[in-house]
Order: sequence, then C-alpha cells, then structure tokens
Amino acid sequence: MFIVWGSRGYQKRLSETEGLVHCEHFNNDVHYEAVEIGRHFTLFWIPLFTYRRQYAAVCPICGRGRSADAKAELEYLMAALSTPAPDVKA
Repeated sequence: MFIVWGSRGYQKRLSETEGLVHCEHFNNDVHYEAVEIGRHFTLFWIPLFTYRRQYAAVCPICGRGRSADAKAELEYLMAALSTPAPDVKA
C-alpha cells in the first residue's frame, strides 16, 4: 500500500471595487477584484487544510495588482481604490 500526498493551489474571488480603478499595465479603467490565493495540503487528492494564504487586489484582465498581508488590509485597500481622487483646481 502507498500513500499519495501533496499540495494544490487555489484562487477564490472575494469581491470587487465599487468604482473604476485605472490599470496602469493596459491603460484602461476596470473594477479591481479582491482575491484570496492559497495552497491546500492534500491526502489522496482530498484537500485537508490550508497552509498558505495571501490576499490581493488584481485587475481581472491582465492579472496584475497589489498584494495585501491580511484580509483587513485588503478591505482597506479595496475601499481606497474605490474612492475617486479629489479634483485639484489651480
């Protein structure tokens, strides 16, 4: 008998920004997505537990964005991205 173990990556979409955000990579305005990226430990191809978890705000088209250390920081980042910049009049 043998034991099959390993790991498997996943990406889960959490939410998106309310306002449009300018993506500097492909020069367009889009709604950024909040995603959770992690890895599961598997035993016989069954995911048992998550051992790595990261959060990021990414562009849905090009996949580039900003990473966050914790879920609370991601929520703050998503709120900051949704807020339009104030108009500066000289």
